[in-house]
Order: sequence, then C-alpha cells, then structure tokens
Amino acid sequence: MQNVSQALIIAGSVILGVILLATLVNVLRMGGSVNKAYDEKQLNYQTEAFNYQYEIYQRDDNTIMDMVTLLNLAYSANEENDYDLNNSVTITIKIGNKTYRIPKDISTDAETFYNNNAGILERNQVYEVRENKIISVYDLLDKTLEELNNFSFGTSSDKLSKVHIGEYIYYPDRKANDSNVGNPELGNNGTTYKYVFDCDDSTITYNNTTGRISKMEFVCKENPYWELGSYYTLRADNTKPEWD
Repeated sequence: MQNVSQALIIAGSVILGVILLATLVNVLRMGGSVNKAYDEKQLNYQTEAFNYQYEIYQRDDNTIMDMVTLLNLAYSANEENDYDLNNSVTITIKIGNKTYRIPKDISTDAETFYNNNAGILERNQVYEVRENKIISVYDLLDKTLEELNNFSFGTSSDKLSKVHIGEYIYYPDRKANDSNVGNPELGNNGTTYKYVFDCDDSTITYNNTTGRISKMEFVCKENPYWELGSYYTLRADNTKPEWD
C-alpha cells in the first residue's frame, strides 16, 4: 500500500512537472512572439520615418533650395551606410540636357559601385553625368544656366534660384459646396521661384527588401506662375484673377 502511495506521488509529481514545463515553454514562446512583433513594429516606424524625409519632396513645386537639401540628405544616408549597394539612395535631377546625381555611379556591380563612389563624392557635391564631372551643389544655386553650360533650358542668363517677389497665386481651402472650390486667389508679398522641380509617383522606387526609398527623380520645369504673366487678368476690383 505504501508503495502504491509513493508511486502515485511520483506520478503526480511527474505530471505536475510536465504541466509546469509546458506552461513555461508556452510563456517563452509568447514572449518571443511579443518581442518579434515589437521589433517589427519599431522597424516599420524607422522605415516610415526614413521615407518621410524624402516623400515630402514628392510634389511639383520643389525649389532649388529643396534640391540642395535633398542631395545632402542622400549623401548623409549613403555615407552612414558606407555606400552599401543594397541600401543606397539615388537622387537624380534633370535640368534641360543636364543630369545631376548622387551617388556618382549606380552600377549594380558591387566592385564598380564601390570603386566609383567610395571617397569621391563629398558633402555638398553632386555628379554631373553628361560632362562626367563633380561640382558643388551650390553651383546649382549661384551659377547661371550659361555658366552651368546648359543652353537647352530656360534663359541662359537665369539662375535656378531666380525669384519673383510680390503677387503670387495660391489655392485657399474651401468647402466642397463653395462655387469657387479649386479656384485660385491672388496674394501679395509672396516669393515665387521661376524654376521648380517635379517628382511624381512613377519616378520613385522602394527597396523590395527594406521598404525604404532607394531612388527619386526630379525634372526641372519653368513655373508658369512665377510672374503671373499672361495667366490672369485682374478684375475691376483689382483683387482676384480671371483665368484665360
């Protein structure tokens, strides 16, 4: 009888041990799942924050000042990644017959990529593809189109930083049932750049593995509203534009 009691006690202890072990394993698995979910959530936040820095330029009215900021942003990202081929950010800017880019080379061959990039482009520099030379990003601000050797775009004596200060066009927020919804207004004392840079959805590429932006392309265009020109005629009260 005593042996039977001991056997039952031992069997009960074994069963209890198994239950405790199974519970511990389950808790550990749940903890691992929570940690994994947390890590994935943090990674998503980091990716969204990274992309946001670039996606704010996904519009059609970027200025040359915006482009200088963006080029240096890409430079910093690539420098931090030691020009990792799989995590680099390529910014391409097209101005007439000229193409400017960071990084200098976009080869998919790692050896070529590293040889053409490591230690060549420095901060505040950009690669001019057609003439195969490196220039200061501030040349895009301070030099005329003629000095940039770009005769296929705009007025050669213009700078990309040329502005009109005074009246400007803007689109005020209006309710959907407002008869003037979507119509512009004429403002005063604004600054309008003659040349703006357009980036649309089709020119943005995301890294399939990391989800981060890997490429963006911008095209320089003349801003039709920079001087208002023939795009409107003032009404009799001299306050709002009528559109042609």
